[in-house]
Amino acid sequence: MSHRLIRLFVAAGAVCLLVASCATAPAGSGLSKAREKQIELEEMTANLELELRSQALAHFGTGVIHELNDESDEATAQYAESVLADPS
Repeated sequence: MSHRLIRLFVAAGAVCLLVASCATAPAGSGLSKAREKQIELEEMTANLELELRSQALAHFGTGVIHELNDESDEATAQYAESVLADPS
């Protein structure tokens, strides 16, 4: 590779790092404590919803496997667990 191409890649990488670092607010960015707590609560809520959705999909998949193995009672129980775990 030519030196010119290497310099281009290095410059592009530096620009990407600068853009990424601008996407997050520094600690003393002027956000109020209430806003910081709100953001933290929103992140926790999103993580919980993701966990519940993952559990719902796992129960649903297990129900499908039981159904394919002609295990209707076990499949029904897993489908019920899936519905209870789904946050939507």
